[in-house]
Amino acid sequence: MEITGEIQGIIYKNDINSYTIAEFETDEESTTVVGYLPFIQEGDTLKLIGKFVEHKEYGRQFKIDTFEKMMPQTLRCVRKVFGKWKY
Repeated sequence: MEITGEIQGIIYKNDINSYTIAEFETDEESTTVVGYLPFIQEGDTLKLIGKFVEHKEYGRQFKIDTFEKMMPQTLRCVRKVFGKWKY
């Protein structure tokens, strides 16, 4: 299954292996995503390939098999990503 959306917030990130738990928003819903996401930050637009799983303690999550970082799709995303840079 493939979903595309934006990283809204990072709940947990392992600095050694980049295992990440994050809030992810698509056009249809907001969901928790889990998997290895190196070089990802809040505001990034991603295409994720994986499947929905039911975690016995934390509920429904999207388990990532692979991902692709996309160019920012909205002005808000552009400001979030590039607004941190000094010119």
